[in-house]
Amino acid sequence: MHINESFEEFSAAFRVVLPYLKEIMGHDMAVNISNQTHFLKFEDATTFHLPVTNGSEIPKGDPTNEVIKEGKQLITNVPAEVYGVPMKAIITPIITGGKVVGCIGIGRNTALEDKVLQMTSNLEESIQQVSATIQQIVASSSSINENQQQLGTAVTEIGDATDSIYVVLELIKNIANQTKMLGLNASIEASRAGDDGRGFGVVAKEIRKLSEQSQYTVARINDLTKQIDQRVQGAQNVSSVTLKAVEEQAAATQEIMASIEEISSSSQILDDIAKEL
Repeated sequence: MHINESFEEFSAAFRVVLPYLKEIMGHDMAVNISNQTHFLKFEDATTFHLPVTNGSEIPKGDPTNEVIKEGKQLITNVPAEVYGVPMKAIITPIITGGKVVGCIGIGRNTALEDKVLQMTSNLEESIQQVSATIQQIVASSSSINENQQQLGTAVTEIGDATDSIYVVLELIKNIANQTKMLGLNASIEASRAGDDGRGFGVVAKEIRKLSEQSQYTVARINDLTKQIDQRVQGAQNVSSVTLKAVEEQAAATQEIMASIEEISSSSQILDDIAKEL
């Protein structure tokens, strides 16, 4: 800001209007006019307070020092370490005769914006963590789904093998029955032959015993096969229920991921708004 009158005249005039600047600007803020080393007039804010009075020396951390040195307007953030509260400051140099003789500075509290930024940052971090966890769940669900499908296929194959066992057992049962009939016929023929058929009768007896053992074994295998079949059916039912549950979980997880993406998008918008405040 270049002025034609003396700095003292400008400073005196500015001090008169300084208390009204906050009302004119429509924002609560701290306003000051300074020379090269001290604040000449300071108007404190209403909702926050700075440890500054008329005549206070400009502290080292105040960006006013940089503006006095460079002679250019500066819009910057002032950390809380300087005045106890974080601020966004606009500092304009006062130039007369080509020389910076002082500054006009305004500052507004950014604690709320900083808090919002921190909250959005924490929210975004939490969303990313939840998203990563859900992605792991999705991957696990996919693996479980694949394993269940493989298990279902294996159980079906076992069921098919059980059906084949039933066919073989029926064949063995028929052979055993025929063998029994053959042994019975052989015994009858041996008895007819008398002493000459005695040896043949022994063979016929063993054939009947073998037939009876075969029938017992077939019955036993048949019982075991039925038990296997029942358990296979149970496994198929459990596998179907589990597979359905996994598919429903995968669908629900996808819906959660979509919701998280919407929240993340809203968080980013909130973060952008807070940065523009």
